[in-house]
This record gives sequence, structure tokens and C-alpha cells, in this order.
Amino acid sequence: MATVPAGPAPAPGPSPSTQNQTMTRTELIFFHPVPGCEDCERMGIYANETVMTYFAPELASGRLVYYDINLNLRENGEVTHRYGAYTQSLWIGEYDESGFHATEILDIWYYVYNREEFTQYLRGVLDQELAGTG
Repeated sequence: MATVPAGPAPAPGPSPSTQNQTMTRTELIFFHPVPGCEDCERMGIYANETVMTYFAPELASGRLVYYDINLNLRENGEVTHRYGAYTQSLWIGEYDESGFHATEILDIWYYVYNREEFTQYLRGVLDQELAGTG
């Protein structure tokens, strides 16, 4: 299974003016310090597995991107500021015709001890977001 390395932050997403107006770009970003706690490690593994397993077509098309962002790296300051992330967290960011919108997935922490429930919950969140109802 492919994994996303914890490295420098991605460049900001496309601006609405350069994007097809009917297509949005959704980012799922796992922010964490290194080293991270056991729960953080688990969340990163589960998020990566869920995205790579159930959203491969969306990843391939660029409609969904997944990043694993190390909060300790100075070069990640812009993206952590854009999202408002300051500690381990999982966020959805969307670029659409009205601009950029970021939402922290707070309830994901309830599922971090159960891989199946975590996967089911995250799939539901992403399915809603990609359908435009998130």
C-alpha cells in the first residue's frame, strides 16, 4: 500500500480562476508533530489506509489529495496557518468557486481505537464532501 511521507507542506491548491468552475479540489490533511503520540500514529495510518483503499479514483483525478504534514517543519508554516492547525488533527480543505474553506474533523478522535469504525466514519465524511453536501 502506498503511503504519503511526512514532509514539507503542499503548495496551496488551485485558485478558482484557474480551475474548471464545476470541479472542486478537496484536501484531506493529517497534521502531527514528530515524534507523535500513539493515537496520532494510529490516526495517520488509518487515514492513509482509508484514502488509498476507498478513494483511489478521486486521488488519481486530483479531485482529492491527501497530505501527511509534520508540524515541526518550519516550511510547513504556511499550510498550518492557512488551516489553523496547531496540534495533531485531521482537516478537510476545499477549493471551489467561492474560495477556500477548511474544517477540522473533530469527531474522528472518537474512532481512533477502532480501525473499522474510523474507516467507516472517515469514508462517510469524505463521501459527503466529495458529493458537495459536506
